[in-house]
Amino acid sequence: MRAWNHARRTRRVRGAASSEIEGLQQSLSLLLPDRSVPLRVRLALRIFDRYRRTASLVNFACGLVVGLWWPIPIVLAIDDRPGSARTLCAKVVTVFEEVAKIENPGSMIEGCIRLFFAVLFLASLYFALALGPLVLSYRVSRGYSGLPIPGRRAVRFRWRSLVTATAVSALAACAKVIGKTGERRILVLHALAAELGMVRSALASLPRLDYGPRSGRRRRRKHVASHVRQVSARLEQFEMRIEKISDDDVRRLGLVLFLISERVSDRRYLELAGDDFLSGVDAQDRDPLRLAIGAGLCLILSSATVGVMHLLGLPDGIQPVAIGVSVIISAVIVFRGRALEKLESLGLLGGGREQRP
Repeated sequence: MRAWNHARRTRRVRGAASSEIEGLQQSLSLLLPDRSVPLRVRLALRIFDRYRRTASLVNFACGLVVGLWWPIPIVLAIDDRPGSARTLCAKVVTVFEEVAKIENPGSMIEGCIRLFFAVLFLASLYFALALGPLVLSYRVSRGYSGLPIPGRRAVRFRWRSLVTATAVSALAACAKVIGKTGERRILVLHALAAELGMVRSALASLPRLDYGPRSGRRRRRKHVASHVRQVSARLEQFEMRIEKISDDDVRRLGLVLFLISERVSDRRYLELAGDDFLSGVDAQDRDPLRLAIGAGLCLILSSATVGVMHLLGLPDGIQPVAIGVSVIISAVIVFRGRALEKLESLGLLGGGREQRP
């Protein structure tokens, strides 16, 4: 059995990337004869082929951790043995009742402070034990920055070059359509539609890829997400009428895919396609979905708050305040900086539309 040789594997990876680059050049010669493969695109394809296997192994390991660890939070919630989360919560409630009976204000405040830090420590401990591996595995598998564990760098590089690789694959599918007729054309057109769906899925990862200075990152991500939705909507229109497009439409689509691969490689995420391609396309309005998520989150938080109040024996008169706080927290989580604006538009803060006399 031959010993594993890193140099031999590197040569194989370079050979695979070189074949993809040659195939891309042949596709461009059919679709766009005046274009050549840019250096950035070549580097992105080589990076994708180099880190694809390692990133797949890391994602498999993260999925294995998630699959084996998700029952742990349920076990911690239903366990009633001494030292479990339920018994500790009962002890915390007992201590809170004893602190509330203290007549000396200074001693009561001191007891509340100690109880607060004890509850904070226990909550952090059980959160780290129950949800820590799940959150970390999800962040690593999706390419987020996190702890420097082995393989995280490969996953990040793979996500950054995935859009270029899928756009190049769709461009090759476009080249296969040129000159085809009859049943063979229908088959290659359906294959092209599948490739466009993969491009749209890969484009969804662009808003969370870190680039540029930290200041204004959230605003840039918002603009990138809006631009990506426009491009995805236009590609989806091609998918919907895939059997009716002509060779000229295929060439125009190939030009767009080539620009996407080139500009993603240059990290020009706000210039994926020209204005002529995006004319007449509106970004999908996600406010109804956000409102539905916010309503569900508000219901969960309000129910949990009322349950905790009954558990602690607090008076029912402060329930409206607790529910109002739950509504505001849900709006901040879902809408972030636009929370107050949305609450006013819904009339929850007294800022609704004025009624005409």
